[in-house]
Amino acid sequence: MELGLTQVDLASYLGYQNSSSYYKLENGDSTLNAIHLPVIAQVLKCDLDSLYKKCLA
Repeated sequence: MELGLTQVDLASYLGYQNSSSYYKLENGDSTLNAIHLPVIAQVLKCDLDSLYKKCLA
């Protein structure tokens, strides 16, 4: 499913002041805080369990 979200959008949803922090997450240069998982699941329109399983795959 294409949601049309940009890195700027996702950075904003996660409370980052700019997209460079989110970019570091995508590239593995920074770690994701577990408190962000429910927000990411909501933004991506999936349940937390599905998101968690995809992260482990």
